[in-house]
Amino acid sequence: MTMSAYSIRHLRPVLLLFIGLQLLLFAPRLNSDGAYYYEYLRSWVIQQDLNFDDEREFYTWEWVPVLRDFLPGDWEETGYPPNIFSLGPCIGWLPFYALVHMLMLALGAIGVPVSQTGYGVLYRMLPMTVSMISGLITLILCDRLGKEAGFLETDRSRALVLILGASHFPAFLFITPAFAHAFSVMWTTWFMLMWYLSGTAAARSWRPVHYILYGMIGGMAVLMRWQNLFVMILPCVDALRQIGQWKNRLETRDKLLCWLGFASGLLVTIFPQLLVTHTLYGRWLTDPQGHGGMHWFQVNLSIILFDRIKGLFTVNPILLPAIIALPILWYRNRRLTIGLLTLTVTQTYINAVRRDWAGVGFGMRRFLNLMPAFALGMMVIAAVFSRPGLRRYRIPAGLVGAGLIIWNVLLMAQYYLSTLGAPWVNMSFGEMVQRQWTQSPTCLLELMGGALLGRGLIRDPFCLLLLAFSLVVTGCVIRWLPRISETIRSVFRKTPGRLLFFGAWSVFTVTSWLTAVIVQADSYQVIDLAPGTSYGQLRDMTLNGQTGYQGIAGGIRIGPGKQWIHLEAHKAYHRDRFLNPGMLSIRPVPPIHPDEHLTWFFPERVRADRLEMITHMERVTGLSAGEHLAEIAVETEIGTHLQFPVVFGRHAGSDKEQNYKDGVWIERDWPALHPIEEDTGDMRAIYSFDPPVAIRSVTIRIRDLPVVWTIRGIAFRRAVAPGKVEMQQ
Repeated sequence: MTMSAYSIRHLRPVLLLFIGLQLLLFAPRLNSDGAYYYEYLRSWVIQQDLNFDDEREFYTWEWVPVLRDFLPGDWEETGYPPNIFSLGPCIGWLPFYALVHMLMLALGAIGVPVSQTGYGVLYRMLPMTVSMISGLITLILCDRLGKEAGFLETDRSRALVLILGASHFPAFLFITPAFAHAFSVMWTTWFMLMWYLSGTAAARSWRPVHYILYGMIGGMAVLMRWQNLFVMILPCVDALRQIGQWKNRLETRDKLLCWLGFASGLLVTIFPQLLVTHTLYGRWLTDPQGHGGMHWFQVNLSIILFDRIKGLFTVNPILLPAIIALPILWYRNRRLTIGLLTLTVTQTYINAVRRDWAGVGFGMRRFLNLMPAFALGMMVIAAVFSRPGLRRYRIPAGLVGAGLIIWNVLLMAQYYLSTLGAPWVNMSFGEMVQRQWTQSPTCLLELMGGALLGRGLIRDPFCLLLLAFSLVVTGCVIRWLPRISETIRSVFRKTPGRLLFFGAWSVFTVTSWLTAVIVQADSYQVIDLAPGTSYGQLRDMTLNGQTGYQGIAGGIRIGPGKQWIHLEAHKAYHRDRFLNPGMLSIRPVPPIHPDEHLTWFFPERVRADRLEMITHMERVTGLSAGEHLAEIAVETEIGTHLQFPVVFGRHAGSDKEQNYKDGVWIERDWPALHPIEEDTGDMRAIYSFDPPVAIRSVTIRIRDLPVVWTIRGIAFRRAVAPGKVEMQQ
């Protein structure tokens, strides 16, 4: 059946439920794993680098692991903090986020006081809306698969209503849209549709260019989540079968070229992830969670499927009959059944042997890639109740389905706003059921109050405008998607070169941008102080020019009378709820009274071409612009000392000053300490060395001034320019 005859009018119940959940629950929230996906985006667009230290101090939960103990042992040698999460969502969000950033820059240029931090609600709104819309597209693609299997429109609609309302899918569309799962499910479902069509009679006219596009769709699925790589078993089997059916040399050559096109499209699309992995870890391929991440022969099916409060079928029981009914699809469409069962088996296995089995997600979120299998299995059940002898049971079955939807929404509220979502809290199944009636209604009201609609009605009317925007985007997709689908289908059928050009141009743009970021960006190293000092570790806290606040990872507070206080920073958050980004707080330890100077010794020489000292002014009295706060002395490995002052405010002289001493050019940015924004006290002193120097120690001599300021960190840039020597650790 042609795509032109395809319509989504029968999906009105699904669309109404989607819009209802969108009204009640949707907000551009950013928390937990979503902060790690999002930090790629912010670091790329706003700072043009892959150094995530400041993003993590700004907006990442304390308890979310970066899993440093499990990472490859040489990641520190690259100078970049690791990120175990995939690059795919960033690529999906990139054009929309860049558009918002350009708008913010334009508004700021004409004097409009808008935030340009990259974390504001306007920055998050459009990318999160796109994630939500990808879930809607997934449902339509599942309906398309159901049509290929021969299900009636009413059966497809009823099945998708149950899947949308009673599964864990809506949690990642409306409550935590910053996770990768919404994008991952869409691309996986689209790939399954393409795989099915590649085995039909219509695919006999496919040329290599079609297979390149087919491979790029598969590459996008892999780019979203690495576990989708196992779905590539299906096209590999097709390729071996087709090439092995030797008929004549010409036909075999054509098939070989087609599958080479598929492989090239797949590899080119996932290349940005390989490039990022090589940059962060120093190798092209690695388990992002480190050694021991996969226990290939320890299959924990009982945990991932039937854990008392986290298991796939325990949390979302509607999915169990859907999977059980899936083999019955064999009598309708054998190829589709083989594909969906292969998808189910491979995804179940890869989730069952993973060290981290996603116990902190609502349900088993890694099983969301099985959405087409769940949807088609539920269509099989819906078709059973459409038989003449069983139609009278449709109303009771519908009431059961409605009850499961209500149960699921209440359970989501309990998970996100109670101890159910805290992985460190033990809870029995009976306690979970009891709290469904005692806690969940209150939690649901609070969850709705945090959505755009609730916030707009209670606290901020601006959220109503944002909600209207998301509803308009949803309406446009519903209205135009069938026409867009037909256009793409027509282009794919008649002139695939246009679509291939668009895809190739997108891949080229992303790869070029990413390459420029990696080549041009500064890479900094965390420096451990010498053993025996009481000041701990100073981390790179390079300030972003768009915001004054970057958090604090540790430092030295310098007060009047040289009372120095060692600070420790931690994130305070509500440990009994999932939707809480946490707030940074500073915990001082007893005052320290050192000598008139403070020296950091580095046991191993640090060779760098730039030093940055990040500080924060807390109380300023009686200081004038250009007044000296301190003197910095850098001792090199040959025993020479490079000295330069730290001044306050703006200097009356030129913007930059260069001095030649002991064979090294020293370039200072004036003012040496300057506020990034007028209302903040975050400052940065930058000193460049040419040629690079090997640093043995850094000494700061403080003047006795009535000012309180904090040294938050010292960062050294590796000497990576041509002719310079890399930092040696």
